[in-house]
Amino acid sequence: MKTYQKNIILFVILSLCILVYFSKKEKEIIVPSTVATTTDIFVNESNEFYIISARYPKEPRDKDFIMEKDILTIVNQKKQEWKIGGPLYNEEKNISARNPDEPLFLKYELNIKFDKFESKDKGTVSYVFKNYEFTGGAHGGTGLMTYTFDKKGLVQAENILDLNGPNSLALSKMLRDKLRDKFKVFHGEFYNAEMLDAGLGLQFIKNDAMSAKVGEDTFNFSLNFKHFVVLDEGITFIFGQYQVAPYVAGMPEVLMTWKELKPFLK
Repeated sequence: MKTYQKNIILFVILSLCILVYFSKKEKEIIVPSTVATTTDIFVNESNEFYIISARYPKEPRDKDFIMEKDILTIVNQKKQEWKIGGPLYNEEKNISARNPDEPLFLKYELNIKFDKFESKDKGTVSYVFKNYEFTGGAHGGTGLMTYTFDKKGLVQAENILDLNGPNSLALSKMLRDKLRDKFKVFHGEFYNAEMLDAGLGLQFIKNDAMSAKVGEDTFNFSLNFKHFVVLDEGITFIFGQYQVAPYVAGMPEVLMTWKELKPFLK
């Protein structure tokens, strides 16, 4: 009898030890090995209507948290637009109710990722964010945001290049020629001369070298240099979907070397 009681006590103690061990394991945060050495911040939220995921870095040179503010603004905006019980949610529900034989509506999706580039020669770091958004249809769309920082903080194209006077027009023409050659060599089927000129504002040139009239609006050529990455070799300019080429061309990029940019550098 005493042996039986001892076994019961040992069993209870062993069970308690196992319970305590696994309760601690459940409280641990498991970090994938691919991000264990980074300081990236992740946002992951989902419900029956949407999936939102975002990743952005903690960059010491981003002293004003510009990237974090922009990313969280996009995330919060989509959460509000896509909230359960909101207009878009109810619209999708109604469409599903009218078509009971069709599959339930696909979840809306927002996925924000980034790539990092460094120039040791110039002492800069650049980030390229691509924001994929899907709300139905054949395919989603991707937005573009770029940021470059030096030791002082955010760097704009105007801090590097003199875009005043005819310079922005001359640089836009150089971009046009480089993109045209690139499309013809690698993506000949994507090349559309009118779309390329229109996307860069060159189709609407009047007498003013600083801007071009597009209906009642004014095209500012300096906007062609909004998205860029600083490299040791030069500056890579990036263009959004549909800006200078069809969707299948993605986000075209063109590198202009420091030698080519020398007449326009500040």
